[in-house]
Amino acid sequence: MSAPLSELICDDFIISPQQDQLHVSIHSEISAVCFLQRRTSQNGVLSCGNAPFDQLAQTLQPRPSILIRQRNALAHLLYVSLWMKIVGFIEAPTEFFREHLADGGLSGTRYTKNDYDHIIIQSDFDIRLLQTSYFCHALLSRAVMKRLLWLDVAKGLAILVVVYFHFFRTYFEHGILPPADWNSFAASAATILKYIWVKLSGLGFHAVGVFIILSGWALMQSTSSRAAKGPMSWTAWYRARFLRLYPMYWVAHLVYLTSPFVARFEQIDSRILLSLLGLRFVNISANFYYLNAAWWYFSMLIQFYLIFPLLFWAARRLGPWTFVLIASAIGFFARYLMLVVYPQNGMWILGGFAICRLPEFALGMAAGMWCGQSPRHAERFLLGGAGLVTGLLLYPAALRLYYNGYTYIFVDFAAGACCFLVIIGLAGIISRFPRPAKVIGLVGVFSYGIYLVHQPYVIWLGLRIREQPIWMFLLIVVATLSMLSAWGILLEKGTTSIVNKLVPSKKKLSA
Repeated sequence: MSAPLSELICDDFIISPQQDQLHVSIHSEISAVCFLQRRTSQNGVLSCGNAPFDQLAQTLQPRPSILIRQRNALAHLLYVSLWMKIVGFIEAPTEFFREHLADGGLSGTRYTKNDYDHIIIQSDFDIRLLQTSYFCHALLSRAVMKRLLWLDVAKGLAILVVVYFHFFRTYFEHGILPPADWNSFAASAATILKYIWVKLSGLGFHAVGVFIILSGWALMQSTSSRAAKGPMSWTAWYRARFLRLYPMYWVAHLVYLTSPFVARFEQIDSRILLSLLGLRFVNISANFYYLNAAWWYFSMLIQFYLIFPLLFWAARRLGPWTFVLIASAIGFFARYLMLVVYPQNGMWILGGFAICRLPEFALGMAAGMWCGQSPRHAERFLLGGAGLVTGLLLYPAALRLYYNGYTYIFVDFAAGACCFLVIIGLAGIISRFPRPAKVIGLVGVFSYGIYLVHQPYVIWLGLRIREQPIWMFLLIVVATLSMLSAWGILLEKGTTSIVNKLVPSKKKLSA
């Protein structure tokens, strides 16, 4: 069995060694194997048949097992569990691996002693996980939910850009670049780089438009998948959305009120009731940015969720591109009325009236439908480089829309779409490298929690480091992004776990 596992997956290959009669095969769980194998070292995953597996586990298992060789298997499997239901783990005998799998395509199996490190974890699935340092057997459910890594990476990049932008704006709000120095090549290069850094950093708020697009995409795909299984229960759908959005939003309030090192510019008063309800568009000038300015996004999101059944019906009836044209026309008309005909507070256009951001949300829904109907064409354009190049070429034209009152009607859509193409293109490149993709993808999975808690922290810190040089600021940015990502992941993961335990449901909430 000298061929790499990737070749065995392509072939329907079965091997039966004479000793112990272990049947190793690739069969109906091929999707599970691929999900695991993509994120381990080469030849790191095998699928084991049911009956012969009794020799490893001493009991017949109802499902085939997946054998994983991964030194950091615990972190690997916890990440995999985000899109695959893991129903159990067992320990595998050391002697078996050394004697029978060393020449079977799995590297690193000839160990001279049993140095297993047993760890017991209580997972979100309420099962007991028995994990070893070098080997583990994961018993996988047949129901595997496909999750696209590059979408998680895109969300991770988007949230990191948003956090960085708020940090940069606070740090450099009144900052002035040093005078241009053209006396040498090195000085000239430094001057150009600083100028580019300031200009690009100032565009970070466009990543919010990416989130709107990705929200429409994810919601369309998940709801379509559910609708394909039978009649939709919109009551159950609203209940699931409520449990997904509000508990973490309330936790973010609690964190803001109790955490040290957060910027607090407003007093706690009766407005907090409207904030907890998400109705920040009521008396918008007083409530939209109350306590944490980033929470305006939540009030826009619940409006989209409220009208989503209508949008979902229209998208399926009209098709993706007709739908996005009609939805965009409605959104642009609303912006025209509120910007030109009857000028309103800009907070309404930003998201206080969600219809003003409908073009981006509808674009995400249409892209989700397109990816579902023609995944090869969609991924070839978005990840193959064409989308990235298109976004970069059109970005300057989108930025020109800021300079005219009428063209401003289209600027959020145009800038958000260009930023979306760029971030998705970069996500496709990063996804080719497993380690950074895994880390950034994990940040993307929990981007909602990170978004809800980040801004008061970066404002507090940014106000205190304004005297630091740019290079020091960039070092602090890296550390801050890491800590805030870990904090947001911990909060959202914990909140979801508590909600799953307190509120019984057929399908547990996922990040």
